[in-house]
Amino acid sequence: MKRKGQNSLEFITIFAIGLSMTLILGSLFFIISKSEKSNLDIDQISRIGNQILDLSEEVYFRGTGNKVQYKAVFPGNINSLEIMQLNGTLANYSELRFSIISENGNIQNISFIPKETYVILNCSTSCNYNSSTETGWFNKSYYSLGPKTLSIRSIGDQVLIDFIR
Repeated sequence: MKRKGQNSLEFITIFAIGLSMTLILGSLFFIISKSEKSNLDIDQISRIGNQILDLSEEVYFRGTGNKVQYKAVFPGNINSLEIMQLNGTLANYSELRFSIISENGNIQNISFIPKETYVILNCSTSCNYNSSTETGWFNKSYYSLGPKTLSIRSIGDQVLIDFIR
């Protein structure tokens, strides 16, 4: 009779240790994968932003009427996407700003500025524009999770960036 109790106690102990190890390793995996997903999303946004700027500068230098379509897969943690006209002390310049929600719930801004400050970015049909703050922002439906197509076209002194439905 004493042997049965010992076997049961050993089984329960081994099972508890195994379950504890599984829970610890599972939570560690969850924490690491969540952090890595956030890093991958930031890398993806950086690639998208840099590609938009490269194409914008290329279209600008080709001249009026030139247009390019860019297909990108957007991550789901983007909170806002804006094009801003900033007046600095040394120069006026445009900025493409992604605002993302990090894994801990904080909002982080990722900004992209053209290499040449005289390349003016703007938007027309797919954004809202506030002329007093010189800021254009896109509705969430345009940059939500998944593949999207952007139109990047030159109108002379500006490059218009718009989403195509």
